[in-house]
Amino acid sequence: MIENLNPYPIKIFTLHNNTDLAERVAKYLGLASLSSAAYTVHPDGEILTHQKETVRDCDVFLIAQVNACREFLSDDIMEMLTMLYALKSGEAHRVHLVIPYFPYSRQDRESKYREPILAAWMIHQMVAAGADHITTLKIHNPTIAGIPNPADGNYMKNIDTAELLSGVIRANLDLSNVCFVSPDAGAAKDVVKFAERLGVGSQVAIAHKERGKDNSVSTINVMGDVSSKNCVIVDDMIDTGGTVTKVFDALKERGAQDIYVMCTHGIFSPPAITNLTSRPFKKVWTTDTCVIDSIKAGRLGNLHIISVAELLAKVIGNIHNGISVTDLMQNGIHLKEKEKVS
Repeated sequence: MIENLNPYPIKIFTLHNNTDLAERVAKYLGLASLSSAAYTVHPDGEILTHQKETVRDCDVFLIAQVNACREFLSDDIMEMLTMLYALKSGEAHRVHLVIPYFPYSRQDRESKYREPILAAWMIHQMVAAGADHITTLKIHNPTIAGIPNPADGNYMKNIDTAELLSGVIRANLDLSNVCFVSPDAGAAKDVVKFAERLGVGSQVAIAHKERGKDNSVSTINVMGDVSSKNCVIVDDMIDTGGTVTKVFDALKERGAQDIYVMCTHGIFSPPAITNLTSRPFKKVWTTDTCVIDSIKAGRLGNLHIISVAELLAKVIGNIHNGISVTDLMQNGIHLKEKEKVS
């Protein structure tokens, strides 16, 4: 239970289909239940969602754990935006959006001429709908967290999950024979920091993709010694699983022993389950930032889901009570880790 130091009452709302994570966060915060909301679908497909209780002068948090699949993603985003608007219209003291996985985060640059930067557009929609503050976990490109304008009273926090994930590594693997593998050059900096956090900064390899004329991956080269080592492929997300299976093959060709894969966001779009089960990964670690249905989890027998509920509760508690989130996550390191170092 987290102490309430804020005179404005805290209320937690969530999306109507995706309540599990929010319920666990509320429990950590010491709340008896989530706040109540209504959700209606009209015959033409329009939705109507709103709070069923007053939020006037309340510190309101909307935990939007989206189902990142083709069937539900757009509906979840629409519900999130309309709920933000309803909460803002209810004259809440502050409206906080907590969105563990940030959709459209990979569309963060103009890769081809005339392409819109939809990651920035998503933030503009959230702010326009009523979000005073946005919190997300391990966003694909951290620089987009600087888009909201603090001068207008809008803020965005990108919370690192490295300490949460490194705790799993410490509990499960012998670090003396582990090599942490970046699946591409873009993720290399994060993987080096992750290995340094565990005290094995030199035990890193980088997979580099060579593309053919049709832009498909033709070859994967591995920079670093992985022979006879247990390897952990570390990435921010797994979508279709195509890259990690190719990296698996490249590591095995170079003599790696057991191979694990770890990510923050388990999107698992088709054919991810087929890809991941086609190789004998020792374990697949991901968090519950995205909704992972029981069918996917059942087919992927080596899947281990790490809950972010306690981490989100601590972040929400600090924001609500006016306590520094940076002190909680100083450069991604929890206070308990800083205390160990000192």
